Amino acid sequence: MPDAIESLFAAVSNIVRSAGAWPDGLQRAVSFARDNPTLLARRTFWDTVASHDFNDAFATAAGWARHSLSGIDLSGGWEFVTLTVGDAPEKFQLCHSGPQALAAEKPFRECMFGETLIGVEDLDRCSESGWWWRPDYTVTELFDGVLSYSRSAAPPFHGSDGYFLWHLFASLALVAPLSEPSFRELVLQGCERVYLLSGSGSLFVYLATVTKEGMQYERP
Repeated sequence: MPDAIESLFAAVSNIVRSAGAWPDGLQRAVSFARDNPTLLARRTFWDTVASHDFNDAFATAAGWARHSLSGIDLSGGWEFVTLTVGDAPEKFQLCHSGPQALAAEKPFRECMFGETLIGVEDLDRCSESGWWWRPDYTVTELFDGVLSYSRSAAPPFHGSDGYFLWHLFASLALVAPLSEPSFRELVLQGCERVYLLSGSGSLFVYLATVTKEGMQYERP
């Protein structure tokens, strides 16, 4: 199971870095699932995903990201922002570290790029994180027939397949507004760069580095 989790988290990171404009990332997820049946075995689910219209849900989730990011008071040379996607029900919640010392950036990068999976204890060890939480949203607010879980209209449980879809979907929604130069400037203000990570809350994967010049998809 740990190897499977690492493979799925790595796939999220790789798809985010290689995806073009929406819905290219979603199409890449379907292709990945169909090419990796040992990791994502629910073929019928991915057939449904391939034919489903997620546009309204994606616009809403990208709006969550925009609202949460614009409310963060970033400062100093660098910070990191985590996206927690939760579990049962899946959610969307950002958290930022607070300003970090420039001298701490090198050990933080060594920690972040040392392994695919980054534990919350690693982040605590390699930074002076304050863990400032932003608003908490859940998939029930999307009213989407594939993503949403609610008492009135709950779709079937899709296991790792459904969780992988939401992790990727939420990660794509996080980076979407940051493709706009004016919004990046608004978010960064006095901060030079922000590292983006996404995951379950206890395990994260690196997504991108945000500067005023653009999104950088670094590799170890």
